[in-house]
Amino acid sequence: MIIYLNPVYVAKGTPLAKAFSLHQYQPVRIQSVVQVIAETRYLNVPIYTGLWSENNTDGYGDYTVHKDYQPEIRNALKQFNKTQNFDLLQPFDRI
Repeated sequence: MIIYLNPVYVAKGTPLAKAFSLHQYQPVRIQSVVQVIAETRYLNVPIYTGLWSENNTDGYGDYTVHKDYQPEIRNALKQFNKTQNFDLLQPFDRI
C-alpha cells in the first residue's frame, strides 16, 4: 500500500474558484500537510504528497496564499517524497 496526499488547490474557472473569491473557501496550509504525514509515521507505509498546482490556479489558489507559508516546508516535503525520511519534516511538525 502507498498513500498519496494531494492537497486541494483552487483551479481556474471552477466552482471552488468562485467560493475562494467570495472568501468561502481557503486552501489547506502546507503545515497541515506536514502534520498529517507525521501522524502516518508509525504505519510504515510510503506516503507522498503532491505539491504542484500545474499552473491552474491564477497564482493565488493553493497553500502559498497563507501569510505563514514557508518555502522551506515545501522543500522539506520534496525531499521527504524522495527519501521518506520523517526527520526532514520534524522542524515543521507543529508550526
